[in-house]
Amino acid sequence: MLRKLFEKLFLGSYYFTIAIKRRDGNILNALRFDAEYVFPANADDWCADPILAEDNGKTFLFYEKVENDLGRIEVVEIYDDCTVSKPNVILSGNSHYSYPYVFRQSGKWYMIPESSALGEVCLYEAEEFPFKWKKAKMLLEERVVDTTVFEYKGNTYLLTFILDKGSECVEPKAYRLDEGKLTQLNWTAKSKLAVRGAGAPFEYEGSLYRPVQIS
Repeated sequence: MLRKLFEKLFLGSYYFTIAIKRRDGNILNALRFDAEYVFPANADDWCADPILAEDNGKTFLFYEKVENDLGRIEVVEIYDDCTVSKPNVILSGNSHYSYPYVFRQSGKWYMIPESSALGEVCLYEAEEFPFKWKKAKMLLEERVVDTTVFEYKGNTYLLTFILDKGSECVEPKAYRLDEGKLTQLNWTAKSKLAVRGAGAPFEYEGSLYRPVQIS
């Protein structure tokens, strides 16, 4: 309550948006980010949680679209000049959806949207990528955020985070994912983390990096 009052009195309305730039050299050494396209946004109509996917020479951007505090999942194609196509809604309802993590496994496309308001983590399979999806399986019945899947050294892993109420601290959980079956693993960080997930971990010069949101 005090945090919301502080934001209202001193910070004013705030919102998120998405900026696009062509990859140019080593992104880890970049000193600044000069966007070539920025999604229009305002306090009542904004977007967040961008996830990229490439298929048949095209690049698609999946993201959370929020209007009047209710989130849905949309997708656009990114063109060569960094502009985007008309958005297509691929998942919406009376509940809030965000962080549409999209990945490919064994030639099939899957998506795990954040649906913590429903207290579940569900796996969706593409019937017609990238516009048509069906719910394939319930993976977890928990209120978690930023569920992310990635492959590393021949194994597929699923990371997810239990969000502390009133803060951005999270309790991480890690699983091995094998054909829709989850096996929980020990996470090396024993304490709660102050950073949430922000996309798939990636390798660089022999090390594994995990992108995070620093709120």
